[in-house]
Order: sequence, then structure tokens, then C-alpha cells
Amino acid sequence: MARYVLDRALRSVLIACGAGALLAAAASLPAGAVSATGGEIGFVTFSPQHPGASSIQAVRPDGNGLTTILSLPREIDFPRWSPDGTRIAFSVTAADGHYSNLYIVNADGTALRQITQSRHFNEYPTWSPDGREIAFCSNRSGNWDIFVKNLHTGALRRITRSPAVDWEPAWSPDGRKIAFSSNRSGNFAIWTKSLATGKLRRITTNPSSTQYPAWSPGGRKIAFASLRTGNWDIFVKNLKTGAVRRITRNPAVDLNPSWSPDGRWITFESNGKGGFFEIYIRAAQGSALRRLTNSGATGGDSIEPYWGRS
Repeated sequence: MARYVLDRALRSVLIACGAGALLAAAASLPAGAVSATGGEIGFVTFSPQHPGASSIQAVRPDGNGLTTILSLPREIDFPRWSPDGTRIAFSVTAADGHYSNLYIVNADGTALRQITQSRHFNEYPTWSPDGREIAFCSNRSGNWDIFVKNLHTGALRRITRSPAVDWEPAWSPDGRKIAFSSNRSGNFAIWTKSLATGKLRRITTNPSSTQYPAWSPGGRKIAFASLRTGNWDIFVKNLKTGAVRRITRNPAVDLNPSWSPDGRWITFESNGKGGFFEIYIRAAQGSALRRLTNSGATGGDSIEPYWGRS
């Protein structure tokens, strides 16, 4: 089965078409404005100097302290900090490109271990709030569904069963639900599923594709990327009121939002600097903007940020 990773295909098409225009003017963020929020932002970097290889790097939200946690001669994707900030889960694609598996590494790059053994694609890990389980998406059932693996017992359970594509899971802060994107209603939309009752709820109803759900720390909001404006931008939906707020406004492609631990900021990736993807942060109210990486200077990309505790 061919790999079904929409965001990679999207990046390639948009860059080839020259859609990586400069970001619209935004107020710069002084370093002190975000230093108090804490945590680190982990992300993946690709460099043309090392074809086929990739690294997990981390940077503080003020743009300082850039470190490389792990480098492999394979494609790494979707690094996700554990709730206590001591470990990172991620996927690694096999050398032949025909499958991927999930791994965990300590935050200092030690004790690498594989947690799935499958010749299928296993992607997009998300930790349970207690750090005992990891949800992920896989095509091991012949279709993309959401699964949960217990890290202590090894037990695996299937969360979704649909002929549609269900992927990009995000575990709610209270541990009761998993949000995910699915095309079960046509175009991709954000859904949640109760782990106790199995109840499904559709969160976004706009007919345009909507993906990459990210819960706010309090669980009252979900950030996501959407094409509803004719361009991939970041939005936030209040789950109680239903109000949707647009966070980014520019002709670039903005994807993969993730909240700061205090809920005041959102990090995301954007190809607004010369067509290369870089990591940015923006106030959750949609004001000042700061770029944290400069991978494009060497022809590389920085993608898939995730804000974790340190």
C-alpha cells in the first residue's frame, strides 16, 4: 500500500508552484516576551547536505538554546515530548520507504528503543496524559486508523474502525478523548472520540480540508490547520462556544500547530521564508510573530514542531 501522508505531498506541490511567499508583515516578538512561558519546542530538520537523513532538534521559545537531540540516516517524523518532558516519541521510515515504526528516546538522546514492530506505517504518536500509553495512526488494518499501545504491557487496542482515513491523533489533557482528522465526511475534518463510550463528535464542519488538531492545555480549545480561506492557515476553535478564530494570515503554508504549556502561544511550521519550512511562534490571540529557525539558509527545512515541558 502506498504511503498516504498528505502533508508531505502538499509541501512538495506548493513549493514547486512557488507558493512560499514571504510572510505578511507582523510585529516582532521580543525575546523576553516568551522566555517566561518555559518548555522547549522539538522539531525535525532535513538538510540537502545529508540526503535521506534527518534530525530531532529542540529550541527554547525565545530562540536560544538550539540543540540536536538525535540524528539518523533515515526519515524521522512527528517528534512528541512525553508529558513530563523526559522522553520523545517519533516515527522512523524504513530504508526502502515501505513502512515506518515508532521509537522513544530520552530527551538527552540516549536509550533509543523501538516500540512498534510492523511492516506497515505507524505514524504521529501522541502521549496519554499519564505517560503510560501512546496513540498513533497506522495502516496495519489495511486502512488508516487510530491505535493505542500500552508502554508497560505492550497491549494494543484499535480506537477507530472506518473505511475512511483516520489519522493525526491528539490526546485530550484530561485523558478522556482523542481528537483526530478524518475524511469520513468527505474532505478532512477534525473529530473527537470518547475512550469510555466510543462517542464520536465532529468538531469542524467547514467543507474545506481541516487537519492537525492540537488541544489547548486546559482542553477547552483545539487549534488546527485549514484550507477554509483558500490557503493553509492556523485557526483555534472554542469547544464550548463554537467560536473560531484565525491565528495566521499570509500567503504561505502554515501547518502543525502546538500550544505552549501555559496556553499563551502557538508554534507552527510555515514556508513563508523563501519557500523553506521554518518554525514560528505566535501569541494565541494572533498578534506578534517570531521565527525560531533558519534552516532555509542551507537549503533545508524545519517541520513538525511540538511544544513540550522541560
